[in-house]
Amino acid sequence: MRRLSLPILVVAGLAAAALVAGCGDDDGDDTSSATTTTATTTTADVDAELCSSLTKLQGEVEDVNSLSSSDISLQVITNEYDQITSTVDQLAAEAKQTAGDISDQVTSAVDKFKSSTGDISEQSVPEALVTLGSALGTLEGSLKDVSSEAGCS
Repeated sequence: MRRLSLPILVVAGLAAAALVAGCGDDDGDDTSSATTTTATTTTADVDAELCSSLTKLQGEVEDVNSLSSSDISLQVITNEYDQITSTVDQLAAEAKQTAGDISDQVTSAVDKFKSSTGDISEQSVPEALVTLGSALGTLEGSLKDVSSEAGCS
């Protein structure tokens, strides 16, 4: 199991790093003013939420990547998968507030991620690691343009 888990976890970590590369603070322009008190959600607000969710996703994948072989169990993998799934669901909900291709890209990526894992809790530990690593790679590939389109870079 040790030979299998390390490469999969490294792939998952690299996928997450590539997913949100450059996602962070905006360019420093503050578009709000002291006299504007509307509760309208702006495109910049939605994009900031997307960037925040992408950063959260990266952290969750890094958590998977940092698991030691002695920590790995099906329950741990399932818990990590559940956290990641919750974050991608949040990302999809935020993307629905956007105009253009971002919503479609995120919805498609989330659907592919979920369909590629099946019921991870019913798999063996090596199978679950491979499944999760592969699904995260697919997710990274599907979302690679989202962070730049949302202005995360």
